[in-house]
Amino acid sequence: MAKPATDTNLSLCEITMKPVRSSFLMLKKLSERSRAASSAAEKHQQEESVSRKERLQDWLSPKPARIQLFDGERELFRKGLILVTDTRLAYIDPFDRMLKTYMFEHMISVHKQFYRATVFNQRLCKSLLILSVLIFLVILTIDLLDSASSGFFLVYVPLAASILLGIKAWNDMKPWYIVHWRMRDHTYGEITQEPLLRERIRGDTKREEFMNELANAMNEALSGKTWWPSKTEQTSNNSMTTQSSDREQQSEDESNPNDKSAARLTLVTDNYQ
Repeated sequence: MAKPATDTNLSLCEITMKPVRSSFLMLKKLSERSRAASSAAEKHQQEESVSRKERLQDWLSPKPARIQLFDGERELFRKGLILVTDTRLAYIDPFDRMLKTYMFEHMISVHKQFYRATVFNQRLCKSLLILSVLIFLVILTIDLLDSASSGFFLVYVPLAASILLGIKAWNDMKPWYIVHWRMRDHTYGEITQEPLLRERIRGDTKREEFMNELANAMNEALSGKTWWPSKTEQTSNNSMTTQSSDREQQSEDESNPNDKSAARLTLVTDNYQ
């Protein structure tokens, strides 16, 4: 009689566990749905905020349309108003207000010229400027509060001179980045970037990274072009030129049989025609 009792107990346990599992699965599904809905709502809010910011920025300073990518081109670099493909470099010059395009097929070389002061010089110049400004403010407050401090007037001259000298030195240490190139018709083009004042204070190097990526993309596009013929083409061209020169020499010897002692001068440039 004990066996049926155990069977009934097991069946009761299974019956009670099934609704618990089903309820747990339902709760899990509901929680996943709520998370997905909340994430979708947050994403929609972020997209709306970004679109509002973009619309406000476009309203404040309207930007030109994006440079199009044509069929058959492979995009190597695109940021802002600059596009580099395996065929051309296209960018909108803000100074000339025009779209400029340079074909890598007619480009000869790319040069990158960067200047950036050392970290020690930057920190030393900043610290000296801050120290001189603080000393100037301290002396100015003392001079304003104390009526008997008339001799402090001469102190302002070296302090002002040191502040101006520090600002001039800090301005001369301003980093700048230039990527310039040369075309086959001996024309030059260049793209320059200089960090803003807030970028210099924060130590932001986004412009330097941007110019590095631009130079790398241009070098990649330029290296993909075959400027000189291969060795097989050179050997075939050399053989054709030697055969043609031999034929010309034979025809000249046949036309002038008496003048065999005269040596024929072979120019170096004949091999490159």
